[in-house]
Amino acid sequence: MSNSLAIAAVTATLKNLLNGAISANVADSVPNAKATTLHPSSKQLPNPGLNVFLFQVTPNPALRNLDAPTRRSDGTLIQRPQSALDLHYLFSFYGDEAKWEPQRLAAITVRTLDTQAVLTPDIIRQSITTLADNDNQFNFLRKSDLADSVERVRVTPEAVPVEEMSKLWSVFFQTQYALSVAYRASVVLIEAPESPSTPLPVRVRAVYAVASAAPTVTSVAASPDETAPIIPQSLIAVHGSNLSGDDAFVLVGSTQIPLGPASFAGDTASVTLPAGLSAGVLGVQVVHRIAMGDPPVPHRGAESNVYPIVLHPLVTSVAKANVQPTTIAAVVYYSADVTIGLTPGVKTGQRVVLLLNAIAPAPAPPAVAYTFAAPPIAADSGTVAVKVRGVRAGTYLVRAQVDGAPSVPLAADGGAYKQVVFP
Repeated sequence: MSNSLAIAAVTATLKNLLNGAISANVADSVPNAKATTLHPSSKQLPNPGLNVFLFQVTPNPALRNLDAPTRRSDGTLIQRPQSALDLHYLFSFYGDEAKWEPQRLAAITVRTLDTQAVLTPDIIRQSITTLADNDNQFNFLRKSDLADSVERVRVTPEAVPVEEMSKLWSVFFQTQYALSVAYRASVVLIEAPESPSTPLPVRVRAVYAVASAAPTVTSVAASPDETAPIIPQSLIAVHGSNLSGDDAFVLVGSTQIPLGPASFAGDTASVTLPAGLSAGVLGVQVVHRIAMGDPPVPHRGAESNVYPIVLHPLVTSVAKANVQPTTIAAVVYYSADVTIGLTPGVKTGQRVVLLLNAIAPAPAPPAVAYTFAAPPIAADSGTVAVKVRGVRAGTYLVRAQVDGAPSVPLAADGGAYKQVVFP
């Protein structure tokens, strides 16, 4: 792995490697040639010489997901994130066309990169040292650890069609085309400077075998009348297969309800909903626990599918205040602040809607009904205040919806319907 100087270190190594090749005093060398790393539109391009330009960086398709996953579900780091990159370079050649200097430099470059296709640690260290010793502005490269990377950077030629090469040079504004070849440097691994937490080693290995099929929930209903709505503290029947277990419980929402031997009757488990559940849609699941460790500690083992149920709230009280009449076209309408009590109480963020249905005087079709949304619930509460506006005189049945679950028009004690009278 390498730090964030890896890309610059590859460019520096290529520059130094090719600068040494084209400036060598051999029979086919080009006198006074040098290598640069400038933008192709620069006015300081060498003549004669070659220019190394990094024009594209792409993810390496083979290693781009090598570090996945990098974090656990709680966000803690498992391993250092890394980026696997391919670097795409354009080598452009300049010089006297009459002496074929660009062509000679291109041949030297191709020969050099074919001979030294792998950037070894020694070449990388030597190149960085040479550049930093000759120019202090490159001292930052001494902090590069590319030479210590496990993955070696390999430089291979890329065949770029004439059309693609034309598009590439067209992005260099008012820049004349120069003889060029493209190469790819792969793979460069850049690692984030984060330290993952190291777990303790395993001291004792234990294997546990469970010879039972996973539980399955096929339906959930109120008991004993399965057509009745499910209300707070209802007795519910969970139907399915393989529900029983030595240590089993029903998970309703996030609340665990233990299942004892008396809870089962064939393929049905019966449990009473505890207080504290939220009205609305809840998931019901049967979980078998397994005791593991020394001393044994219960762990979640086989789990059933999640079956949805609707827990209907109950309206327990109704009170109105600040009643104000308004006459429109000889008809009197009333506004008021209506406070309703609910079981179970509403939780922060739940949506509550007040429903009023006229029951007296006996309504003629169409039936008179009103709907009023409560303001956003900012804190857990057993009561909700709703502003009622524009209601005709009469007696109204009071119902509520909590997160889309309608209340059962029955008081919590099983008594009469809750009503409100205007005026």
